[in-house]
Amino acid sequence: MLFAMGLLNIGNYGFTVLVARILPPAEFSTYAALYGAVMLLAVPANVLRLAIVRLRTETAERSDETGIAAELMALRRNLLVLVLVGGTILLFLVTLPLLAVTRGANLSSFLLAGFAGIITFTLYLDRGFLQGGLRFSWVAVTVVAEVVARLGFLLVLASALHTGLAGTMGALLLGALTANAVSARMVARARGASASGGRCAAPSASLRAGPMAIGADSGLAPRGQRPALSLSKVSPARALLGYSSIMMAVYSGHTALHWLDLLAVQLLFPGEVAGQYAALSFAGRVILYASLGVTETLFTFANKAHCRQEAGEPLLARALLLTAAVSAPILLLYIAAPEPILKYVFGSSYVGLASSLWLLGLFMFLLSLAGVLIAYMLASGMARGALAAAIATVALELTLLLAFHDSVQTVVVSLCATAAFYLTVLSALIARNSLRARMTATLEAVPE
Repeated sequence: MLFAMGLLNIGNYGFTVLVARILPPAEFSTYAALYGAVMLLAVPANVLRLAIVRLRTETAERSDETGIAAELMALRRNLLVLVLVGGTILLFLVTLPLLAVTRGANLSSFLLAGFAGIITFTLYLDRGFLQGGLRFSWVAVTVVAEVVARLGFLLVLASALHTGLAGTMGALLLGALTANAVSARMVARARGASASGGRCAAPSASLRAGPMAIGADSGLAPRGQRPALSLSKVSPARALLGYSSIMMAVYSGHTALHWLDLLAVQLLFPGEVAGQYAALSFAGRVILYASLGVTETLFTFANKAHCRQEAGEPLLARALLLTAAVSAPILLLYIAAPEPILKYVFGSSYVGLASSLWLLGLFMFLLSLAGVLIAYMLASGMARGALAAAIATVALELTLLLAFHDSVQTVVVSLCATAAFYLTVLSALIARNSLRARMTATLEAVPE
C-alpha cells in the first residue's frame, strides 16, 4: 500500500511538472484551480472508499464474510450508477459558478475536468473494495495503470498535438478511465475468489463478545466501551451510510484546507502571480502527499485494532515518526535551495515566489501530520472530534485569508498559523480520548 500511494504521488507530481512546462503561468493557475475542483469532487469518493475499507475490515474475520462480500458487490453496482447519474447532474449545476471563479477556463476544459472527477469517484470505490480486502498489490496495479495512462495521454494531447488546457484535462479523464477499467477487472477477480471460498478466519474473541457498532463512530467513545448496535444487525448499505455521513464532512473540511488558498490567490492576485503561486503550492504538496501511503495503512490497521479493542497509540506513534522521516528531508531541501528547485523543476517563469517555498512546505508538513491524526481518529471512534476540529480550522483559514492578503508571503504565514492550530486541536482531542480510555480501564479493573 505504501508503494501504491507513493507511486501515485510521484505520478501526480510528474504530471503537474509536465503541465507547468507545457502551459504558460496564467493557464497553469487555471489548471491548478480545475485540478483542485477534481480533488474536491473526489472527496465523497475517498470517504466512501474509506467507509468500504472499514466495513470490509470489520467483516474480514467473521464466518459470514463471504455473504457480506456478496452484499457489498451488489451495493457497489448501485453506487456506481448513483455516482455516474448524480455526479453528472451536480457537474452541470456548479458549472457556471466555478467558471466565473476560474478565469481562463473554457467550457470544454471545465467539463473534461468534471467528468474526470466523476470517473475518479468510481475508481476510488473500486479501490476501497480492494483495499478493504487487503488486496494491496491489486490496488498498486490500478495505480500503475492510472499513472502511465495519464502521463502518456498528456504527452500526446497537450504536448504533441498542442491542445493546451483542454488536452491536459482530457489526459486526466482518459487516465482515470483506463485505471477504472483495470480496477473493475481486479474487483471481479476478488469477487470470484470470495465466491470460491476465499479466506474466512474465525471471529476473534473481542468480536464474539460484541461486534463493532455503527454508533461507535459518531463520537469520542473510549476504547473498550461496548457498542449499542452490532454490525451483524444492519445491512451493508446502512452501515456504509453510517460510516460515510460524518467522514464526508471531516474530509471535505480537511481537503478544503489545502485548496482554498489556490482559489483565494486566483481571485486576489494577477494571473502571472497566481501561476507562480500554483507552482509553489504543488511543490509544497509533495510533502503532503509523500506520506499518504502511511495514512492509508494506518487507517486500515488502526481500524482493526479498534475492532479488537486493542491499543492503537503505538500504531499512531510509528505512523507519525514515519511521516516525519519521509517529509522532513523534503522540507529541509526547500529551505536550503528554493529557487533552484522551482527553476529546474517547473521552469524559470515560476521562481518569483521562491522565498516563500519553505513556509508553504512547513504548512504542508504540518497538514501531513494532521492527516495522520485525522485517519487515526476516524478509525478509532473519534469522528465528531475530528469534524469539530476541521470546521474550526476551515473557519480560521477563511478568516485569516480575508483579513491578511496584502502579499503572498502574508497569505502563506496565515496558512502556517492555521495548520499549527489544527494540529494542536487534533493532538489535544486524541490525548483526551486516551486519558479517558485509561481511566475507564482502571475503574473496571478495581474490584468491587
